[in-house]
Amino acid sequence: MSINTPPATEGSAAQWPFRSGGVCGTLPGATGPMSGPNRHARTPRKMDLKQITDGYAVSPQLEPADMAQLAQDGVTTVICNRPDGENPPPLQAAAMQQAAEAAGLAFVFNPVVGGMLTGDNVDEQADAIAGSDGPVVAYCASGNRSTIVWALGVAGEVPVDEILSRATANGYDLAWLRPQLEALAEQRGG
Repeated sequence: MSINTPPATEGSAAQWPFRSGGVCGTLPGATGPMSGPNRHARTPRKMDLKQITDGYAVSPQLEPADMAQLAQDGVTTVICNRPDGENPPPLQAAAMQQAAEAAGLAFVFNPVVGGMLTGDNVDEQADAIAGSDGPVVAYCASGNRSTIVWALGVAGEVPVDEILSRATANGYDLAWLRPQLEALAEQRGG
């Protein structure tokens, strides 16, 4: 299956956010949280979960420490849609899987390479969601790829307008995907 991609895909250099401390040094005379001896101190971050359906949420990159909180919140499955090549070792799939399983969560590694989404990605995501014993959280760099792969998986089961509305309500404009969603819905008899 060939999937259309938007003009600017997630992961392009222009869209990559700077990580905490996104400054390599301090300008002379600079003041504020990014200057002085604490300029490299990490600000505590909060997970940014976007609830797409009652049982499926997406998120930008999670961290191993997030897994215990997800389990406490009732999540049962975490899906990683981010290829290892996009992350340093502490955030790669093996480390994330170890943390997820230590917290009692199922972990699925379904890497979606920007601009190269496959039918196998869509099927694996749909199978992981359907096979989960409870709520699922999927993550990538921004949550966009996790939303796209969900959308393609439910086309034909969920009306296209509802798919697009759910994505848009959570900050993901997938209007460019409408023709593909409609074609999949028609193929699947939806």
